[in-house]
Amino acid sequence: MQNDTRKRRWENTINPERFDKLITALRTAVDNDGTLDKESTAYNDIFDAFRLALKFYHYEDSSESD
Repeated sequence: MQNDTRKRRWENTINPERFDKLITALRTAVDNDGTLDKESTAYNDIFDAFRLALKFYHYEDSSESD
């Protein structure tokens, strides 16, 4: 069971060889009162595209249990 969980986590990570600009954008993102400070963020267009791609996904809080 533990190996399955590790495999799923690995599959859900970002491949640094393919997405180096996205990783840099995520690391350098600067929040300015809830908005992205585009002058301080590297690859801000890639970061915006990533946020738009995730906009339609809705995640449930896994810490809530019945």
